Amino acid sequence: MEDEAPLRDFLASLFEDLGHKVVTAINGREALDAAKAEHPDLVLSDVMMPEMGGVELSTRLRAGEAGDPAVKVILMSAAGRTAARSGNADAFVDKPFDLDVMVDLVEGYIGPAS
Repeated sequence: MEDEAPLRDFLASLFEDLGHKVVTAINGREALDAAKAEHPDLVLSDVMMPEMGGVELSTRLRAGEAGDPAVKVILMSAAGRTAARSGNADAFVDKPFDLDVMVDLVEGYIGPAS
């Protein structure tokens, strides 16, 4: 979930081209609603988003608000790791990030698309 449309659209296209099903959201509240409906294997979220940030989103996902509290969560931010310290994500990625590293990280958690 990413509030910046160009990056959100790019990541969605990248992972769709790799064969993954992708659902996007423009803010944390929309992301939580999408997670409730879709029951994802992984959530990739920016730390700073309108309405609900990535840290609160990951906390609510871990509380089971969208189903499985073991859903993998990757937070990303240009603000640095201190912005995500209070979150309980599985991983943190500094922005800008290396695309190969991002793909390897995501597919390391959920595997390559079949």
